[in-house]
Amino acid sequence: MISQTKTFRRITRRLVLPLLLLPSSTFSTYHPSTGPCQLSPSWQSLPLLSSHKLTNQTSTFTYSLPSSTESLNLSPCACILVRNPSGIVRPYTPTSNNSLKGSFTLTVKLYQNGVLSNSIFKNEPLEFCHINKNVKLQYPLSTSIKRVLLIAGGTGITPINQLLECIDSEGDTVKEVVVFIGDQSSDDVINLECISALEQTNSPKFKIIRAYSGGENGRFIDEDAIRQHFVKSEGDCLAAICGPPPMMTSICGDREDSDVTGALKRLGWKKDEVYKF
Repeated sequence: MISQTKTFRRITRRLVLPLLLLPSSTFSTYHPSTGPCQLSPSWQSLPLLSSHKLTNQTSTFTYSLPSSTESLNLSPCACILVRNPSGIVRPYTPTSNNSLKGSFTLTVKLYQNGVLSNSIFKNEPLEFCHINKNVKLQYPLSTSIKRVLLIAGGTGITPINQLLECIDSEGDTVKEVVVFIGDQSSDDVINLECISALEQTNSPKFKIIRAYSGGENGRFIDEDAIRQHFVKSEGDCLAAICGPPPMMTSICGDREDSDVTGALKRLGWKKDEVYKF
C-alpha cells in the first residue's frame, strides 16, 4: 500500500510542471493573488457554506476561508489538495478566482467509484492544504508559442478554462487555440457557456471541438480527431491536457510519466511541448 506521504509527493510532482507555462503578465488581468495563499501546507478543516447542483452528476461546493476579507490567493490553474476522513488525497483546481473574498468554490463531478468525490457529495468532513511548489515557479509563456492545443475531459475542463482566460488576456500573442471538450453530453460540461462566449468573441482565433460520448453516435477525442483539427507545426506549438486517466493514457500518457505516448506521440509531439495537468 502506498503511504500518504508518497501519495502527497507524487501528486506534488505532477502539479509543478504545468505551471511553468502560465504567463505571469496575465495575472494583473486575471485577479492576481495579493499575498500568500490562505491555505497553509498543513492540513486544515474548512466549513462547507453551500452547495449547488449543476447537473445530475456535478455540483459546486463553496467552503469558508479563515479570513472573510481575503481571497484564496491562488494563481490561475493552480491546485489545492483535499483529504477525506479515510486519508484519500486528490488535487482540485478551484473554479472561483481571487475576486471572491472569504470563500472559494470547487466544482466536483460524482464518479461511482470516486472515493473522494463521494465524500464531498456526502458532506463528510474534509481537510485542505496548499502546496508551496504549486505556485513557486511562474514563468512567462514563450513568445515563440503561437498555436495552442487544449484537451479537456470531464472536470478536467477546470484548469483548461482558466488557461483559456489567461491566453485570452494575452491579446494577440497566441494566434490560434483549438480546444477539445469531451464529456457524456453538453449538459455535463462545466462552464460551457463561458467557453462558447470566448469562442464567439475571438473567432477565428478560438475553435471549440465538442466530443460527446453519450448516445448511439457518440464522439471521442482520438488521434484522427486531433489530426483533423490541429496540424502540428515545429517550434511554435504547445499542448495542455487534463482529464480522467483512461483519456490521458490514450492521448498523451499517464500524468506521472514525463514522456509523451499515445496519440500525441504518433502525431509528432515531444515531451517539452506537452503539459499534463
